[in-house]
Amino acid sequence: MGFIVVQWKGAQVLDKQLRAAKLSERNIQNEKVEVEQRVIQLQVDVDTLKGSIESMKLEAEAAKKKISEHDELVQHLHTALSFNFAYFNAFDQALADRDKAIADRNSRISDLNTSLVATRKRLDEAIAELKKAGAQ
Repeated sequence: MGFIVVQWKGAQVLDKQLRAAKLSERNIQNEKVEVEQRVIQLQVDVDTLKGSIESMKLEAEAAKKKISEHDELVQHLHTALSFNFAYFNAFDQALADRDKAIADRNSRISDLNTSLVATRKRLDEAIAELKKAGAQ
């Protein structure tokens, strides 16, 4: 009977060890599932980040292209403004030259008018003297 008790106690110890091993195996299996889930989640995060980075690269390229187009537009506008500025300066100079020519012409007309008035006065005086001389 002692042998049976020893075997029974040995079986109890082995049963306890088996239960502990099964529990440990379940815990390890649960940890493995958790780690696999974390790996999957990290993989999803990495893929999401890759997509975000690719999207950001595309946006950066589009922004670069837009900036380049805007730079070209600014350059064209600058050229057009420079041309217009030169054109308006030339136009202003032409107006100033015209105004000076008009002032010179008006001055000449005024001088000619003064000369004409003086000539007319002398002519009237000469006619008056001729009439006076013819009346005598």
